[in-house]
Amino acid sequence: ISTLHQTLATATYHVGKPMTTNIRITFANYPQQAQQQLEPVRELILAIAAEHTLGGVEETLKWGEASYSIKGGSPIRIDWKAKQPG
Repeated sequence: ISTLHQTLATATYHVGKPMTTNIRITFANYPQQAQQQLEPVRELILAIAAEHTLGGVEETLKWGEASYSIKGGSPIRIDWKAKQPG
């Protein structure tokens, strides 16, 4: 995770896509520390898709987890679990 934090700290991007309501509600139910880690990961996913002109990113909930996918690509899911918080 330290490499991820370094990448996020030095990144110069801002996608600014509003979070969907379902994702926003899901993230709001997580502890503050989890939110602070997952929100930058979300922004990084969106930024990479934009940087590589991969098209629109579909942001949905799949099995209760935030899911990000592009047409023709494999989805990425991110989540926090109380049983496995680390």
